[in-house]
Amino acid sequence: MTMRDAFFYRIFEKAKQSPDIVVLTSDFSAPSFDRFRTELPGQFINTGISEQNTMLVAAGLAHSGKKVFVTSIAPFIVMRCYEQTRLYAADMNFDVKIVAVGAGFSYNTSGPTHHAVEDISLMRALPNMNVIMPCGNNQVEGAAEWCVSSKSPAYIRLDRMNLNELYDNSFYVDDAGFNVWKNTDNIMFLASGYMTHTAVKIVKMLNDKGIDAGIIDLYKIPVDKTALVDSIKHVKKLVTIEEHVRSGGIGSYINELLVDSNCHLSLKCFALDFSKGLYHRYGTRDEIHEACGIGKESILRSLEGLL
Repeated sequence: MTMRDAFFYRIFEKAKQSPDIVVLTSDFSAPSFDRFRTELPGQFINTGISEQNTMLVAAGLAHSGKKVFVTSIAPFIVMRCYEQTRLYAADMNFDVKIVAVGAGFSYNTSGPTHHAVEDISLMRALPNMNVIMPCGNNQVEGAAEWCVSSKSPAYIRLDRMNLNELYDNSFYVDDAGFNVWKNTDNIMFLASGYMTHTAVKIVKMLNDKGIDAGIIDLYKIPVDKTALVDSIKHVKKLVTIEEHVRSGGIGSYINELLVDSNCHLSLKCFALDFSKGLYHRYGTRDEIHEACGIGKESILRSLEGLL
């Protein structure tokens, strides 16, 4: 099951109990939406390909007391209606949850129009906005539960495809914002979503070579800053990896957190450098990652001297 369907099947179960839950889509289809159309037609609206209008409708519904879920492909639901999201969802602190499909290079064969590699930076810059980045369906279900219980605006960054599970059971997303997946005092990798899986592969390769390495899964921004600093201040080296541009991304966020906390920790950040243009070539996701310097082999080569 895709992340999108895992999320909205859980929301559907909640919507059956609460008529205030409404789903808006900009002409985006999914098997999980069919249940809304047939069983809860009054709680599902297809606004057509008009993301700016979609967000205005969402804000109006939220202002009237509805809990609104807006969903579409990530770059469209983030950038086409950014002004509306900024003014009428985030600044008003309305209960609008933006469920974006296609994090990073999820649409690897669709080109830069469908790449979502600036979205974390854009969304975390907004007032009151929570950014949630699940790494598997068990965490997606936890994110859905958080969304139903929270009244704050949120951006949920979903991968296009199903990812292998890193958590055995449904993982409740909370305001801690992170989970120490494997602890160590040596080198710790911090990642989110798809890149948490890359971190798992890297750590396994290092462990097989006798190098102790650990993982932190960052699943929500903002995090509990005190708790995160306490979890990393003892490590010799912290490495962030992300499928996102460097400016304003996860590495930038962690760097800000360390500076604000006066925590002098050795930090290495792997992110995309699109300062001279977007990525216009095609290939598998792993091929794109290696070409952009965020693949597991590229990261290990860059860290070779340090390790």
